Amino acid sequence: MILTQLIYYSDASEQITADVVSHFVEAAHRRNLELGLTGFLIYNRRHFLQLIEGGRTNLNHVYGRIMRDERHGGPILLGYRPIHERTFPQWGMRYAPLSTERSQRYLRFSPTPDFAPHHMCYDSAKALLVDMAMDA
Repeated sequence: MILTQLIYYSDASEQITADVVSHFVEAAHRRNLELGLTGFLIYNRRHFLQLIEGGRTNLNHVYGRIMRDERHGGPILLGYRPIHERTFPQWGMRYAPLSTERSQRYLRFSPTPDFAPHHMCYDSAKALLVDMAMDA
């Protein structure tokens, strides 16, 4: 198996709430464990930024589902790379809502003062995800 990592962002549909996100993160956690995938998600009521890793076939399948999911508006792939080890080996899926405190940390990784993942490159997005995961 070739271990692969994918990072994407998307716009959250207007009907998404923190409760809806919590529910689909729980479901994704269970499904990802079955598929051998791990990952981490940041959500701020407007955008999703997510890192998913695992076997290429299952990773492609899950990203295809995300692309068809109405909760995600226009997913954009920031990067898709082979990796030697997982960034989040202990989680099927976890997420961090972007709070005021976390928003200040975001400034270290982004060229804009607001959480706008479409302004980020793969490396800065990954660094942000790793940083936010430390207290998730």
